[in-house]
Amino acid sequence: MLLLIILLTSKTVHSQRANGLYGTYPYLSSFVFSFGPALISSDIGDVQYNMKDPMYNLSLAYQRLYYSNWGLGLKLSHEHYSGHDPDNSVRGFSFSSYIYGLGFQVKRIILGGPFAAIRTNHTLYGFAGVDAFLVTGNFPTARNSSDNVIVGLGFDGLASLGGGYQYRINNRWDVGLEFDAGISFLDHLDGFTRAGSAVNDMLTGVNITLTYKFKGRKINQGRCNCE
Repeated sequence: MLLLIILLTSKTVHSQRANGLYGTYPYLSSFVFSFGPALISSDIGDVQYNMKDPMYNLSLAYQRLYYSNWGLGLKLSHEHYSGHDPDNSVRGFSFSSYIYGLGFQVKRIILGGPFAAIRTNHTLYGFAGVDAFLVTGNFPTARNSSDNVIVGLGFDGLASLGGGYQYRINNRWDVGLEFDAGISFLDHLDGFTRAGSAVNDMLTGVNITLTYKFKGRKINQGRCNCE
């Protein structure tokens, strides 16, 4: 009888360790790498995606998802945007800017996730974020006029909203698709500011995400959407 109790206890402990990534932890920490095409809506009259000078967004984030299905994250990003005035424009302005950012995000799981009450490999979520940017602008053509202020090297910020989908490959890895859109604080993302502009620069992007998950803090019991 004692031997049977020992064997059953050992099996239970082994099972908890195997699934301990989720079931015995009140939060889950992860690294998220994302990459994809992006677009800018700026003071330039004609911003088009150009395969010879592609616009893109790369980021690496640390995220912590809590048992309540709310999460927090810190993100490092590198982005590139370009554009030009229409060919018949008197101004004849074009730009190519590289952006380096540090961001903070709040995430909310809408469906699924590691602490879901049901077993599912699918996760839907939304998020809101704030980013601080260092912007470096390059201007192959620029005809200055009194209503344009060329920034070149400067700082800006971005407030954004977005959402995404993740598919769980296993207890460690997820792959997904994410969409986000944001508006800048200072109108510097294209490297210059136009006096009297009614709308600041806006960014949109669609990213492929790859998530690696690792452990957090233990709890005694709880929901576990795990293998």
